[in-house]
Amino acid sequence: MALNDHKLCMYLVRSILLQQKVKLEEIVEVAQLGVVFITPLEDESPCITPRESELYSLSTFYNISMPYPMLVHILLQLPGLESLRSDLIPPRAGSGREWSSKVFEHLCALRACVEATEEIAYRSPASVRDMLTAFKEDQEARFFLSSERKEEGVDGIGLHVDGHHNVLTLVQSKYPDSPSATQKPGEIDKFLDFVEKHGVPWAQLAGCSKIMAMFVTGRLAPRHAYRTPMTSVQDVEITFTLYAKPPPTSSNCVFADIKDFLPEGILCF
Repeated sequence: MALNDHKLCMYLVRSILLQQKVKLEEIVEVAQLGVVFITPLEDESPCITPRESELYSLSTFYNISMPYPMLVHILLQLPGLESLRSDLIPPRAGSGREWSSKVFEHLCALRACVEATEEIAYRSPASVRDMLTAFKEDQEARFFLSSERKEEGVDGIGLHVDGHHNVLTLVQSKYPDSPSATQKPGEIDKFLDFVEKHGVPWAQLAGCSKIMAMFVTGRLAPRHAYRTPMTSVQDVEITFTLYAKPPPTSSNCVFADIKDFLPEGILCF
């Protein structure tokens, strides 16, 4: 089983980014290449004999992960993604933090893309308005980073059909300044303002009735609550999730652990 096997590559990408549990026999050949991190999931089933122990080890479920450069190598084996190499692995210009921030933006958008679509409909950075118009015409899923860096309020954008609803996904990504950095509530408020001011017109332009807004940060969750987002604006339904690292002390804001969104081992923060 080779790493240029499209079915295997798709299985690995989805299993890693969505943190789906896998069985060892499904990835044993890849594991032997030393390209994946394997973490066994706890199971209370006892093993009695050596033979039972051997069978049990093969049927035990695992979480898998791999460093970002290897994940990109796997992604580029998939049809239609070969041209994304220079986007997914940006040149190391400027500080290391700038490089990590750009990678983090791609990683968050990719994660949202894999969850929303069966195929990985990831594109090169593009004009938001062009993509909105194209989606309204062809209804084809597409996820990408905005090529218009003046759009400070959002990094990743996605468009896909979910049942009877067209959905616009907006992702704001914040790479941490330091491991102990705390996310500022004001930046979250600013993103929510952007969603209501610009995201709703974008959704209407693309024919979307729903917006999935995500603020993904490698920083600690704020200790104080951000403002509550509106659930509906001009007949566009808005859902919002803050992904962050749990703070060492209690917090009165609502958030999900970033480890539930991005697996450990891909990008350290």
